[in-house]
Amino acid sequence: MKQYTVYFEIFNKKLKANVMAKSEEDAKQKIREKISFHKVEENQDEDWKNIEEMMKAMADVLGVKMK
Repeated sequence: MKQYTVYFEIFNKKLKANVMAKSEEDAKQKIREKISFHKVEENQDEDWKNIEEMMKAMADVLGVKMK
């Protein structure tokens, strides 16, 4: 196993995370596996949450630092 730094983007926000993996593809898969969907709801109105708050929450879930 080697340590990889994976650079990725969510909602146009560039993030990076360090993972231990067997290969580059395995490193990507480890990041995909860290994303947890808790709930998906249809929006009844256009009352969207602040994108930055969502990104901070995603970064916290993924354990990555935002640039």
